[in-house]
Amino acid sequence: MKVRMYCQGLGDCFLLSFPGGGRNIYILVDCGVFMGTASAKEMMEQIAQDIQQTTQGHLDAVVVTHEHWDHLSGFNQAKQIFDNMTIGEVWFAWTEKPDDEFALKLRKDREERANKLRLAVEQWQNAGLHPETSERVSSILDFFGAPVGVSNQLTTRDALNYLSARDDASKRYLEP
Repeated sequence: MKVRMYCQGLGDCFLLSFPGGGRNIYILVDCGVFMGTASAKEMMEQIAQDIQQTTQGHLDAVVVTHEHWDHLSGFNQAKQIFDNMTIGEVWFAWTEKPDDEFALKLRKDREERANKLRLAVEQWQNAGLHPETSERVSSILDFFGAPVGVSNQLTTRDALNYLSARDDASKRYLEP
């Protein structure tokens, strides 16, 4: 087995290669970089191009460990490259299972709370009170994409939706 770790700063992207019957089996574990990284889109495009070249354009599986920007942003930033690749399976946590009522409730609750927190931080920043503290809270929200006060920017949910909508990939929802 070979493990290729893309060292793009703070973020995760690992390409695992297993020898198989006549060809290598490729598994991509996450693909992202920390919010605010300089030239992030270009960096993730270079990484995706290397993945495409190394795998001859086919990933046997993509493993999504969790919904944080530094683990998923590449699927937004290099989407056009991933569009030109095929994926056999996408492995998600059980919390992404579309028909699991408890998972749906957890996602909805988290989204509502994050939105309320974004609104509160935006108002906090507009008031100019304790800017260093509001920046710290805002940086925690960056893990989900779309910084406070920025609209029309892709989020981790967009990356998950992109992977979920792939017609070429079967989906697996894994229990802990």
